[in-house]
Amino acid sequence: MRNDAGARHGVRYATTRNEANARAAGVAAVGDDLVELYKGFGNDLPLINGDPSWTLPMPARFVIGRDGTIEYAEVNADYTRRPDPSELFPTLDRLQNKAAA
Repeated sequence: MRNDAGARHGVRYATTRNEANARAAGVAAVGDDLVELYKGFGNDLPLINGDPSWTLPMPARFVIGRDGTIEYAEVNADYTRRPDPSELFPTLDRLQNKAAA
């Protein structure tokens, strides 16, 4: 998928909020012990998710090279802690230099 920012900068990248993809990558979880707690707060995750799951996606960012190698991965179960986007720059610079070589 090519989105507006990617098109402006000549970069191709995909974003997803897909539950199945999040589960497959191991970045979505709510333990069974928390389901009752969430219900007690009135949080209806299946309604929010649009499926019967009681999961929350974790913020995650991956950079995958053209050869399929994961070049950068960042996941944090605490959604309030997100790295500065500039932390990606060295990885992106390295990949750009690799592609130009």
